[in-house]
Formats: sequence, C-alpha cells, structure tokens
Amino acid sequence: MRKDIFEIFKALRHFNVSADEIDNIRDAYKFWINRPIDFVQTYRKVYYHNGVLYALPYPLAELKNEFVGIELNGVIYLAGYLCNVRQEKIAQSLLWLKGKIFCNHPYTHYGTEMPNSLTMTLPTGKEILDLISNTQESKDLDSIVFNKNSNFWVTPEPMHPDEIVATALWRSSVTCHCPTEEEEAHIQPIIRMRTGLDFIGHLNDFGVPDQETSEVYGKLLASAETLKH
Repeated sequence: MRKDIFEIFKALRHFNVSADEIDNIRDAYKFWINRPIDFVQTYRKVYYHNGVLYALPYPLAELKNEFVGIELNGVIYLAGYLCNVRQEKIAQSLLWLKGKIFCNHPYTHYGTEMPNSLTMTLPTGKEILDLISNTQESKDLDSIVFNKNSNFWVTPEPMHPDEIVATALWRSSVTCHCPTEEEEAHIQPIIRMRTGLDFIGHLNDFGVPDQETSEVYGKLLASAETLKH
C-alpha cells in the first residue's frame, strides 16, 4: 500500500501538481469515485427536466429517461432522425420527430413531457460537420446521426438561400447544393439553447463540475428523488 502511495506522489509531481492543489484534487476524487468516467466527451448529454434543457458534462443515470440529445457549442442535436425525406415533408417530419423525442408518440421509449415552447429547426452545413467531427468515435450515442456519408436537409446560408442540402464528406467537409425535384435527404433536428433558461454545465481544471454545475447537479438529483416517491 505504501509503495502504491509513493507511486501516486511521483505521478502528481510528474504532472506538476502543487501541494496547494491537493485539496482540490481530493474534492475532485470524492466526486469522481461516486460517478467514475474514463474520459470527458467533447459533447454534453442533454436532459429535458421540468421545462428546462440541461447540457451536462457528466451523465446522470437518474435522468436517463429524460435524455433528449447532445449539445455542441450551444446547439442541441436531438436524439432522433428520419431518413430519405423529400422537401415537401420537412415540416411534417420535424413535427413527428418532436413528438417521438419528447414522448408524445406511442412508439418511443423516451420518458419526458412534450415541450410546446421548444422550436426544432434544421442545422446548418457547418453544424452537421461539427456533429460528425465530434461524435465519430462515440459508440453510445442514441440515434444522433444516421450516416457519416449522407445528405442532410439544412438551413441555408444567407448568401446561398437555395442550397438547402448538405453532403457530408466523412469528417473533413460538407458541400451544399440546390435539391433536385425528386431528391431525398436525412433530417437531423436541432434546438438552440434558450438564453437565461436552459443550462450548460462545465468542468473545472480538475475534471469535475464547477461550483455552479455542482449546484445544478444537486438540484436535479433531489428533484429526481422526489419524482420517485
């Protein structure tokens, strides 16, 4: 045991951890030992709880039935998509997906209420590229992106208002074009975080939630426990 402790000391010195930082590392370890993860993803998992979207850097098993997507740079990519949709079916498909993701559809396993105040839209071509680039190594995502070499309906850039189909070329680029009359593409719905209402959590320098995020975790856990009883 003592030899193992010395090895830990050596490792801390190797990573230039000062004596003053030990208390912070102790507190971080206390958090991590209860919720161990191997590494932090580039995205945050998003939960819809009591009308608010929470993008959290550590997953909360207690809210697993309220998981609705992932967040990247303030954009929530919802956990649902539709393949091979024609242009005239986009609005209808977005409405159907909203019901599916937020449990207003009989064939879904998600367990949260339907948020009438949330507006689902299509991502831009850049946002599709961000999604693919940041999730390519992830094995546990639920219905976030269908295929890394696909066509997606997107929100057009102001300079090219007719180019509403983005072709994703692996993780390096996307090219946009005007759709043909019979063209079909995938729908990957997004929601943009609402300033002053929705919450994005952050980690501190020691890899655990900062003070504000820790407080939000505590409130969410207390609320989850209340709902159980």
